[in-house]
Amino acid sequence: MKTPTCSPETFSPLLRDGVDVYFNQGDEVTFVYLATRKRLYVACEGFLQDSLAWLTGRSTLTELLARLPQSENQSAQKKFLSFIDYLFGRGIVVDKDWINDLPFPPDYLLRLERHMNFLLDLCGTPDGVVSVQESVCSCTVGLVGVGAVGGWLCAVLPMMGFGKFILIDPAVVGPSSLSRHAFHRTDLVGMPKVQAAEAFIKAVDLSADVRTHQVAVIPETDLSLILGDASIIINTADEPYIGHLNIVLGRFAFRKGIPFFAGGGFDAHLGCAGELLVKGKTPCADCYSAYFKQAVADWKPVTHPVHFRRNSFGGLPTLAAFSAFSAAIALLRYFIDGSITSDRTELYFQAYKQEHFKISKRENCKFCNHP
Repeated sequence: MKTPTCSPETFSPLLRDGVDVYFNQGDEVTFVYLATRKRLYVACEGFLQDSLAWLTGRSTLTELLARLPQSENQSAQKKFLSFIDYLFGRGIVVDKDWINDLPFPPDYLLRLERHMNFLLDLCGTPDGVVSVQESVCSCTVGLVGVGAVGGWLCAVLPMMGFGKFILIDPAVVGPSSLSRHAFHRTDLVGMPKVQAAEAFIKAVDLSADVRTHQVAVIPETDLSLILGDASIIINTADEPYIGHLNIVLGRFAFRKGIPFFAGGGFDAHLGCAGELLVKGKTPCADCYSAYFKQAVADWKPVTHPVHFRRNSFGGLPTLAAFSAFSAAIALLRYFIDGSITSDRTELYFQAYKQEHFKISKRENCKFCNHP
């Protein structure tokens, strides 16, 4: 990457879009990152404040240095270079061609320009953006279940630059899918969900590498055959039972040493944001299962008055999308700085509030500590 200190003849400083500038009383300037609302307060002399208007990307750093006051020119140049270095290091000033200089295909950069600008807010430098997005590009997402929640993930993950997928689901698109799934065209009814989801991904990224398996994950399934090269595993399938699937897939992921995301949005947990589980950093799926088994130990449900229940739970598509987009945000935060929360978060629709449950590792959990 270019830096303002090593290439003044070619570096053209640009005060980039997405950062607002406010001049306060005295020598203080406030920079506001619009995407994150983060504020940066900088004390700088009057001529440095004036120089912010020069940072349009139309002049090189060498050309800008020539504009500085002639009196004490050497001192002014040193301060100006230090100022530009400071702003560059915080993602406020970039080279005018910084996105085009990123080591990704041109069509990829064109499609993800806004995403890259958002990452710059979070990462601080173009090099930080490269580090995160290279991890995204190289990641193979193993997605088990491409229904109400998984389908929305098939929409948003390609929009973030993920391009390698393994899709697993035994079902076909049905009429009721049209009220919940991201892929909601009537002409898809009867098509295997994995095929519909693959087409949905490729509608965003035609070059995406997508493999599909129209199978159910059952105890006899050899996961190494279908998920052996996954970099991360996400479970949004609720059949035969999501708790069982989370344990099976979570153990497999921990043995492989890769992250596992237990998706939300199922049955009575329609607004559940899901949990990212990482070996050595969070509780495992067995810890979660043990926690909730204990939490509901005194709950004694009565026999349901309807003996033969064939219809599934309802659920707004917006709640499914909420769970999927929460998962996507959690994954991106993990790729940026390793941020993880082991809380379970659920959105209560009528009260419009979120409840948080803190889950901790069990002492001497054999699955968390499995070599």
